[in-house]
Amino acid sequence: MSYKMLSSCNIGAVTIPNRFVVPAMVTNFCNEDGTASEEYIAYHEAKARGGWGLIITEDYAVSPAGKGYRCVAGLWEDNQIKGHAKLTERIHKYDTKIFAQVYHCGRQTTSASNGFRKIVAPSSLRCPKTGALPAALSLMEIKEIVKQFGDTAKRVSACGFDGIEIHAGHGYLISEFLSSYSNKRTDLYGGSLINRTRFLREIIEEIHSRVHMQIPVTVRISAHEFMPGGIDIADCAAICMMLEEYGIKGLHISVGTYGDNANVPSMFTSHGWITNYAEEIKKLVSIPIITVGRINDPFVAESIVRSGKADFVAMGRASIADPELPNKFKAYRSESIRYCIACMQGCTGLLHKDKAIRCLVNPLIGTMTTSVGVSPSVERHNKKNVVVIGGGPAGIAAAIAAAKNGHRVTLIEKQGDLGGRFTVAAFPLAKGEFANYIAWARGELNRLNVNIILNCDVKDDTILQELECDYCILACGAVPIILNMDNIDSSNVVLAEDVYKGRCVGDEIVIVGGGLVGVELALFLGFYNKKVTVIEMASSIAQEATSAINQKVKEHIDEYKIRIMCNTKLCSIGENFVDVVNMETGLQERLSCNNVCLAVGYKAKQDLYEKIKGKYNVALIGDAQIPSNALDAIKAGYQAGAIA
Repeated sequence: MSYKMLSSCNIGAVTIPNRFVVPAMVTNFCNEDGTASEEYIAYHEAKARGGWGLIITEDYAVSPAGKGYRCVAGLWEDNQIKGHAKLTERIHKYDTKIFAQVYHCGRQTTSASNGFRKIVAPSSLRCPKTGALPAALSLMEIKEIVKQFGDTAKRVSACGFDGIEIHAGHGYLISEFLSSYSNKRTDLYGGSLINRTRFLREIIEEIHSRVHMQIPVTVRISAHEFMPGGIDIADCAAICMMLEEYGIKGLHISVGTYGDNANVPSMFTSHGWITNYAEEIKKLVSIPIITVGRINDPFVAESIVRSGKADFVAMGRASIADPELPNKFKAYRSESIRYCIACMQGCTGLLHKDKAIRCLVNPLIGTMTTSVGVSPSVERHNKKNVVVIGGGPAGIAAAIAAAKNGHRVTLIEKQGDLGGRFTVAAFPLAKGEFANYIAWARGELNRLNVNIILNCDVKDDTILQELECDYCILACGAVPIILNMDNIDSSNVVLAEDVYKGRCVGDEIVIVGGGLVGVELALFLGFYNKKVTVIEMASSIAQEATSAINQKVKEHIDEYKIRIMCNTKLCSIGENFVDVVNMETGLQERLSCNNVCLAVGYKAKQDLYEKIKGKYNVALIGDAQIPSNALDAIKAGYQAGAIA
């Protein structure tokens, strides 16, 4: 079959070899002064090597004050050119084209992120996400920022980038001017739509005057802001028609602002959910359209392009999860693609803490300049017999890394299948794609000829002797914490994970523990019309979840009428009730229930480690070391396997 996604297409005078696009995504991999680090370059180079037709870099700040994150890229001064020129040089070793996105974050920043510089916006309205109260820009300051965009564009050209994308969406400064939600000015830059577009128009004119006409300039814009009085598709359509008249060579249609979390959708969001916006814009203009929005499968991308809704498909987090995705698709190896599962733990979850990104399913992200980034070895003279005990996420990652490192690997799992506790991670609402990781891992282990032994409960070193083990990696996981109180072993008390495995429960449920495990179970049971109460000793629930996921969690809590009792402690368990106490007020309450579900955490399982630690070269990893999450477990597992 001839795939449209693999055909070339022009943006202006630049020929893009295929329709696979990496959109701009902040990584925090650059140095704090905006210069390019080796990690930043290697991260993008992996995608070029993987066959992506166009890479659009994360937003290059046009000034230090315009930084939304502490370690974003910058081209606001000439001494930043050298490092970013190395980036384009490395990318151009492949067939990939690379555009630099340029932006000013406006009010969507913090003083810590922009070096305690003045925070600005078209109007002095507090940012609903960061809480920053910006100063309204003067006319002189507006002119200065327009010039900064032009200066930055000139440096982009000097670096050897193939094109420029102006970020005019997601609630950043240009978007703030475009939208009456954030722009309350009454001068030439406010009021009517033509006035609100003036800032963007002047930036485009400035850039065109500073760079060669052969370098295409595109614009990324939000088709809908989902905010009161914000941009909607009607506004966006009108703006896009203007942009074509202004000489823009392509349009990248996204949605949202920081205030609504829509621009980075979670697993609760359907695939290609905003593609219809791109389709509407494509009807009105003749320039190429890039669509985006939780598209993680090349066949979904193919359907979008083939149906004529867009010319290119941006697959951001999919490119993080598997930089080789286009090459695998081209080579008819789609079953080996490592899919993004939209967990948001390593990308936006860490980014919102102003840390460098990672990826749950791809432990190489953030480690491409270290020894963790092993490459498959054709032959090794020092092959070891590596035995991994525990087939959960940590053990699987360890086995894969050790096998890629050329060792003979055996993976032993107590249960009848791989995955450990991660097998039930796909059961909560909207998390079905979590099963993709274990399915991919099983295929990867087979491709690497890892010897898998199931239904084997290792209690001593007998099997290690039989396998002539040189290096043992223990990933035995953790066991649920069982509260020490009367009646805890009653038949009406169940573990959260057992409910997903089919344990029958009644119509009234009390869940003990309001972390993400407990809250996800509450939503799962609420979906099945159970009456659910969650009790949590802390002052809030699901504290480990990202803001986008928390937003959806709260919506479903309201929808399913789940009762949340924070600052509340379990006192006793009866046959059809529990007694609880509010830790702040001291008030006690009896809650009727058919079942009590425990979701109070896990403790490491280390009994085998204590038996063999003096006999073998052994590494203790994942939850068996310190109970955490799959993001940390997979990284720790891969590290242990890589250094075998």
